[in-house]
Amino acid sequence: MFAGGNGSLLDTLGVAAWGMVPRVFQTSVGVVLFYFAVRNATLDGNVAVLAEQIRSLTATTTGGNVLLSALVTVWQWFIWSYGLKHAEPPDFGRDGHRRRRRAILVRPLAPRFRLTTGGSLLTPARSTDMILSDADIARRLNSGDLVVEPIDEPELQIQPASIDLRLGKEFLEFKRTNIPCIHPDSEQEVESYVAETVVEEGDEFILHPGDFVLGTTKERVEIPADLLAHVEGRSSLGRLAVVVHATAGVVDPGYRGQITLELSNLGTAPVALTPGTRISQLIFTELKTPAERPYGSERGSKYQDQAGPQASRIGSDHEYGGEQM
Repeated sequence: MFAGGNGSLLDTLGVAAWGMVPRVFQTSVGVVLFYFAVRNATLDGNVAVLAEQIRSLTATTTGGNVLLSALVTVWQWFIWSYGLKHAEPPDFGRDGHRRRRRAILVRPLAPRFRLTTGGSLLTPARSTDMILSDADIARRLNSGDLVVEPIDEPELQIQPASIDLRLGKEFLEFKRTNIPCIHPDSEQEVESYVAETVVEEGDEFILHPGDFVLGTTKERVEIPADLLAHVEGRSSLGRLAVVVHATAGVVDPGYRGQITLELSNLGTAPVALTPGTRISQLIFTELKTPAERPYGSERGSKYQDQAGPQASRIGSDHEYGGEQM
């Protein structure tokens, strides 16, 4: 549970003796040590300073494991004595004011610490649902593990917590045919139901009310195994009743290629769409651990490396007798 000391006999005896000390005394010692550890640290977010204080304290003491044990004891007491849960609403009862003040003190600290089994003793806990900011996105783009290309105007396209993608020039329009229905497992029926339209530079694509069209992003993306991307529409187009996806809002870890957009006009007036304009945005969420089997050839992923809008390939799915997952 704890980081090992220098392996000396004193450490071993110290840990064994500490287990025989009454819990009240352990807590008292822990309170003192905890005070000295945080005396020069800022409790409202400066976790790195706090961790460094605790590392320095234990590293310069022969009985490092004993001191760490005391810290853990008081830390457990500190959290569990109040029974705080993140899902609990504030208590506005008889002593609600006092409990609310305790929550303000403890909640910023509790999720940020994690004990490790080697090296550093206490490290900041990593959030399980961290969304990348503009600085994070720029850093990942510069390192090359996240690819979005071409980005002709980075200052315009990189938003505070997303990156804007532009509309491509290819569209797949759905024909109004006389067939009674489309069978998803029939590739021939699916292909005969759509027709490709390419809009030349300077022209517009008119999206009529009630229409459903497959478009594409101009940019090609490569998502690393530790990121998940979400496709969202831009507010300005949404206010014109244009939506960019029906269900395909997730870009899996490991995906490579352009992104197919599911364009619909929910309004009552036609809307002109110009290729090259910003049509959607990608929001990146960092996974707790990288995907073990990301999107790609190992999974038989059917849209990997797609270029332009792609019609449904659901007939290749396992449920319809195909071999793709």
